[in-house]
Amino acid sequence: MWLAPWFLLGLVGIGLPLWLHRFARQTDQKRPFASLMFLEASQIRRSRRHELRYWLLLALRVLLLLLLALAFAGPLWRSVVQPGALGATLHVIVLDTSMSMHQDDTWERAREQAQGLITALQGADRAMLVAADHRLRVLHEPVFAAGAGALQAALATLEPGNSRLDYGALMAGAGAWGAGPGEQVVVHLVTDMQQSASPLRFADLRPPPGVRLDLVDVGVAGAANLRVAEVAEAEREPGIVLVHVEGAAAALAGRELVLEVNGVEQARRKLRAAMTLPLVERFEVGALGVGEHRLAARLVPDDALPQDDAHYNLLRRVEPRVLVIAATPDGDDARYLLAALRSLASPRFAAEAAPPSALVTRQLGDFSAVVVSDAGVLSDAASDALTRYVDAGGAALLTLGARAAQRARIPVSGARLARGSARASGANRSG
Repeated sequence: MWLAPWFLLGLVGIGLPLWLHRFARQTDQKRPFASLMFLEASQIRRSRRHELRYWLLLALRVLLLLLLALAFAGPLWRSVVQPGALGATLHVIVLDTSMSMHQDDTWERAREQAQGLITALQGADRAMLVAADHRLRVLHEPVFAAGAGALQAALATLEPGNSRLDYGALMAGAGAWGAGPGEQVVVHLVTDMQQSASPLRFADLRPPPGVRLDLVDVGVAGAANLRVAEVAEAEREPGIVLVHVEGAAAALAGRELVLEVNGVEQARRKLRAAMTLPLVERFEVGALGVGEHRLAARLVPDDALPQDDAHYNLLRRVEPRVLVIAATPDGDDARYLLAALRSLASPRFAAEAAPPSALVTRQLGDFSAVVVSDAGVLSDAASDALTRYVDAGGAALLTLGARAAQRARIPVSGARLARGSARASGANRSG
């Protein structure tokens, strides 16, 4: 491969010294000479040296032009360097900053291990610092041993967070830490080896090609932790709150589960060591009115990792508003539709009846749905207003009554009604 291959055309210039040397050897004057027998042998040797100098000069001139052309063309030489062939290593120091690192003195041990790895940096080796939880953050780019102080400064300001680590995502991202020529990559993972960080597939734990994994376990031996995983109202049981608890069964003894609604304690339940984890506890809190309700479930007393002993949830209870359109708001058809809508428990509808003119005068965006008892009662203006409401994403239910049967088309939908014998035959088939 060449950097500027067009300069190879300069090789044509090699013909110039060839032509000049050929021209220099030609002589136009020819003189007769009687005999060479009277010439000394030394004269013949000097002629041979002259011939040798001639060819040497020609070769040097040709070689000079060749080297100039190749130098300007810029040849690129490929060389394959095996990783680690030069003995250099890129040390990627990854610190687990998930919530579990808060437990006891786990973070202090992790920081000491990372400091030891930075201090051991020597020679042509380089090191970089990475924080890992739900995402990977490069805290400092690779530096040589002389710049290890910058890694120490970045490590001193690092603290664990409240998110979760995924070892599978970590291994997938390790491929982006490319080594330089002749370097091998070693990922030093300083972690407490929590089971919750395991990926769904065991194969995701395999490091990328060319990357060696060094696990530095700083976890607490025999540590038992309990956490509140979720608190929420049951989907099909209004007034029932479900609390999900996960962790180690050894941490159940002597603990209580407390449920609060809007900052007020609603229930307290003792946990027993014989319970099977994960467990779901049911609490009956009664009907929660319209508005926002703050649910909180917490474990007491706190354990060695109090950050996950509580869970919060904001519950929004909204009653969708439904507008019922009828020729007479207090007529039988309007009353029947209102009773049917209000009889539903989940969701609960706030329904009201209004005449067709309300479709023009009211703000339809305030309603989740519009129900029309008889599509025939809609005027052109009311039909246009309802059409715009539906086009904007609103929901509408139109029933066909006696007045709708007198129209050729159904308002809003534009569907054509059958006439004459076709309608009679349809009625007979339906009956």
